[in-house]
Amino acid sequence: MERFVKEEVLEKTAVNNVDVEDKENLMDFGKINLWHSTRGAIRKANTAAGKKSLDQEILRFRKDALLCLKTIVLKLKERSPLKFKLTRAASSLNPSLRSSEEKVAKQRLEILCDILTDHKIVSGELAEKASRQFKALIKQDKFKDSAAIYSRSTQRVDHFWRNHCNGREELKDIWKDIKLILIMFHGNSSLERGFSINKECLDDNLREESDC
Repeated sequence: MERFVKEEVLEKTAVNNVDVEDKENLMDFGKINLWHSTRGAIRKANTAAGKKSLDQEILRFRKDALLCLKTIVLKLKERSPLKFKLTRAASSLNPSLRSSEEKVAKQRLEILCDILTDHKIVSGELAEKASRQFKALIKQDKFKDSAAIYSRSTQRVDHFWRNHCNGREELKDIWKDIKLILIMFHGNSSLERGFSINKECLDDNLREESDC
């Protein structure tokens, strides 16, 4: 979106709420960021054309580029999990949010607990306890220090929460909620790899016994 949506729109609007069909939100054709290689190709074409003007062709190209970028963004938004309330609420478990937006984190956790309760995944009593435990935890200095230096490139989010909650009786309810949420977002790629490995082992063993 940074290539063709106005900077001020991205600053004040959540990504999943940006309307790329509204012309008021978009840059002028001449300001669309086509990136270095494309801009270099345009300059080379202008040089090769000499005195012949390519302005109209370049303008048409920029219009096509805008249409392409809009189509990609619309498809991404259509398939994006960000459109689901649960996904947005689950961002309350982002450790980076603790150090900068504590109020936002609390609000999203409340929404998360409401979703779990409405769908009868947890009881209202457990959700209430989990909410209180979460608010108490994020006020602790040790937690704040850990959240302030958290980086997902060096630590998995489930490891982060396990280090702070696992084995602590006073945090057992929020830890139960956290495990439920993180399991929902777990992919099956590791399982698929396991099936592939099993298949290879099976083929090899059968080949040996059949003398092939």
